[in-house]
Amino acid sequence: MHDKIELSKSEDVKTLLQTFATGNFVPNNLASNIQSVPTKSVYTEESFVTLPSLDRLEIKDSQERDSVVGKFIEIWNTKRKPLRSEQRKFDKPLVTLLRQWDRIEVEDGLIYRVIIDPNHGQLKQLILPVVLRDKVLNNCHDKLGHQGIERTFTNVRIRCYWPGMFNHIKDYCKKCERCIVSKMPQPTIRPAMGHLIANRPLQILAIDFTVLEPAHGQEKCTCYD
Repeated sequence: MHDKIELSKSEDVKTLLQTFATGNFVPNNLASNIQSVPTKSVYTEESFVTLPSLDRLEIKDSQERDSVVGKFIEIWNTKRKPLRSEQRKFDKPLVTLLRQWDRIEVEDGLIYRVIIDPNHGQLKQLILPVVLRDKVLNNCHDKLGHQGIERTFTNVRIRCYWPGMFNHIKDYCKKCERCIVSKMPQPTIRPAMGHLIANRPLQILAIDFTVLEPAHGQEKCTCYD
């Protein structure tokens, strides 16, 4: 039996292994090798980075330059939500975004919508400008195995939001060339009909089979009387 080894807070893996076998202790050289293994090597959709090539400042600049999101930011900075009568002069996407007023949060200069989802809990959705939407859809659809409309919508929804996003995602998936090709019905291949040519009399015979239903009632067949 090994002598007792004093554990430090940095030796989490060794401590975890010791809890599985009470009274047994992992040698230091073995524990150090185990600790060098990455703790997360399995790819999951939840850990997928939606915009891996952009930093926070670039996203912030894209939001401010967007015709809808940028206008919403200007209104948000006034700290006063426009009245319905004032919203009549706005475009429909901006009005839709204004309806999310109570769900909007600003963090490090970026605009988010915060909602409660029954399956995922609290979601902090980045308000996505037009210029970044196709890039997000490419990452959440093309690079995630070309999944269907509903699954792609879920993948995007847990990360981002923009007015009319479901219809945009549906159109994107329907126009995806790879999805169109993979879902096209494959025609059944049948051999061509040939011709039967006889070289001598009675070489080919054809017979038609007919089944007659039995007679019912008082009628009697007198064909052979």
